[in-house]
Amino acid sequence: MNHSEVIDCVTHIKVLEIGVERSSHASHVLPNVPYVRVLSLPNQDYKNDEEIEKILADTNLLFIATDITDSVNQLNVERVVSAAKARRVLVVGVAVHCGPESPERMLQTWSATVDTLLVSEPDKLYTHLRTAASEIAAIVNEYGHVNVDFEDVRSILSMSGVVRLGTSAAAGPDRAQRAALNAIQDLNLTQAKGLIVLLSGAKGSLRLSESRQAMTTINSNLPESAHLIFGAAYDDSLGDQLRVTVLVSGLPYPCRA
Repeated sequence: MNHSEVIDCVTHIKVLEIGVERSSHASHVLPNVPYVRVLSLPNQDYKNDEEIEKILADTNLLFIATDITDSVNQLNVERVVSAAKARRVLVVGVAVHCGPESPERMLQTWSATVDTLLVSEPDKLYTHLRTAASEIAAIVNEYGHVNVDFEDVRSILSMSGVVRLGTSAAAGPDRAQRAALNAIQDLNLTQAKGLIVLLSGAKGSLRLSESRQAMTTINSNLPESAHLIFGAAYDDSLGDQLRVTVLVSGLPYPCRA
């Protein structure tokens, strides 16, 4: 395989903040994450199609973070998503739970515009964005214990509904079971349509039996109809810990009237 063929196999992930003028939240939580770039569009009526095309060039997965209650931001999101769909770029919106600052009607519009919506509490939003982007980048791009094809990721994240994320790390005996239980404790798996389970551990420490333990714990809470993909990656920074990250897709809209 030559160099150009290697480059063509890379899955490129971008995080686009719309309506951000200066230093952004995403640029603070996603510095130097391999295969992930953070970009921004200013808060203005953006009609520069060439600039949008540059943003989408060599992009497979695009996270969009914005204040969707702003009408100008809404228009810019629609323009970016329209161009992204023409390029078959998977678009994930990033939003908080319903509240005074994010009315249900606005988030429903947001959810209908993008392929899926990553929903989280305000204090966890950008941490979950970092986790989702970095874990997916690792599992589809880097050689690991069990790799996942990006089209598998697309099949899960493009299911109708919203996406929630849970992650936890544990060390010691039964670390896989404990990390899996903690990762799913705030997730409603009984209504899941799809699931991406990612295990990470230091090279040489991740055992096949632990993968089975984690999956058994998670599967016991899943409906039979749910579509599940599993990947495992190496992360030497974890030391003797094992991390389990779960992305649940196809969940019903989380807000209440």
